[in-house]
Amino acid sequence: MPKERIFNSFVYTEKTSNGETEVQQLAKKIREKFNRYLDVVNRNKQVVEVSYIAHLTSPLTAIQDCCSIPASMMEFDGNFNTNVSKTICCDRLSPTVNSRAFNPGRDLNSVLADNLKSNPGIKWQYFSSEEGIFTVFPAHKFHCKGNYEHRSQPVYVSAVRPQSKHIVVMVDHGASITDSQLQIARDSALVILNSIDEHDKISILSVADTIRSCSLDQCYKSLLSPATSETKRKMSTFISNIKSSNGATQHAVGFQKAFQLLRNTSSLNKQSPTTDMVIIYLSSGITSRETSELEKRATLSVVREENRHLNNSVMILTYALMNGG
Repeated sequence: MPKERIFNSFVYTEKTSNGETEVQQLAKKIREKFNRYLDVVNRNKQVVEVSYIAHLTSPLTAIQDCCSIPASMMEFDGNFNTNVSKTICCDRLSPTVNSRAFNPGRDLNSVLADNLKSNPGIKWQYFSSEEGIFTVFPAHKFHCKGNYEHRSQPVYVSAVRPQSKHIVVMVDHGASITDSQLQIARDSALVILNSIDEHDKISILSVADTIRSCSLDQCYKSLLSPATSETKRKMSTFISNIKSSNGATQHAVGFQKAFQLLRNTSSLNKQSPTTDMVIIYLSSGITSRETSELEKRATLSVVREENRHLNNSVMILTYALMNGG
């Protein structure tokens, strides 16, 4: 039978659409959904606050390592696409976490499980702390190869510093930098790059006798680039390809370029007054012997004058590169 005859045999009814009513109904459903999720967050918040008060007199430090959960405690769940335990949460700790750091995970077990039962559409639930505790529910094998540092992840960084960030990372690869120091600098730059999200803007500068930047196209030779996944991919390649140079590091010229990028981006865009502007310099801090004092004064002068043009709003974070970390 031809398709046309099949469709013609169906019974059709006309329906008049009321756009305003449908929009109001959609808005109501979205509002109700957000309210349910806000209730979940508030319940978790209340448990954490009560647990912290108890921690002050009787420390809560018990750990359930995600990587040591017996397989018998977990089963595959299609909603999470992995083997999970829906009765407990588990922890991944920063390598630098203090053994007495507050860990409310065991107090959270029941409330997180109840949240999932009453809201089956919820996916992962997390607790992250500045002290280095990361808790996830449902429990599962989570980043078990090597260390896991949640405080450098975009979700944590954007939560503790939600405002947009304009960042210039300067990597010193001049003659005074050893191979091991340069590797530390490259690794550090990659951590910084991977910790930001698309609301932020960034540029990476390699600093030696010449200053080079990773420019995605002509537009971004003088501007910061939005931190999209494509930007991160190209900048990661640029960072990995920074090689040792035989030339002396031009610190002052590097800072001048960094401030220029910040200033150009700030003047071109309507920048929020809460936007963080940051220059991160990964360097040994060594100047050439012939011009040591002059170069130090020139560098400080550039920083002082350039920052003054931006109302002294630029934070400058310097990290000394040393052999062996």
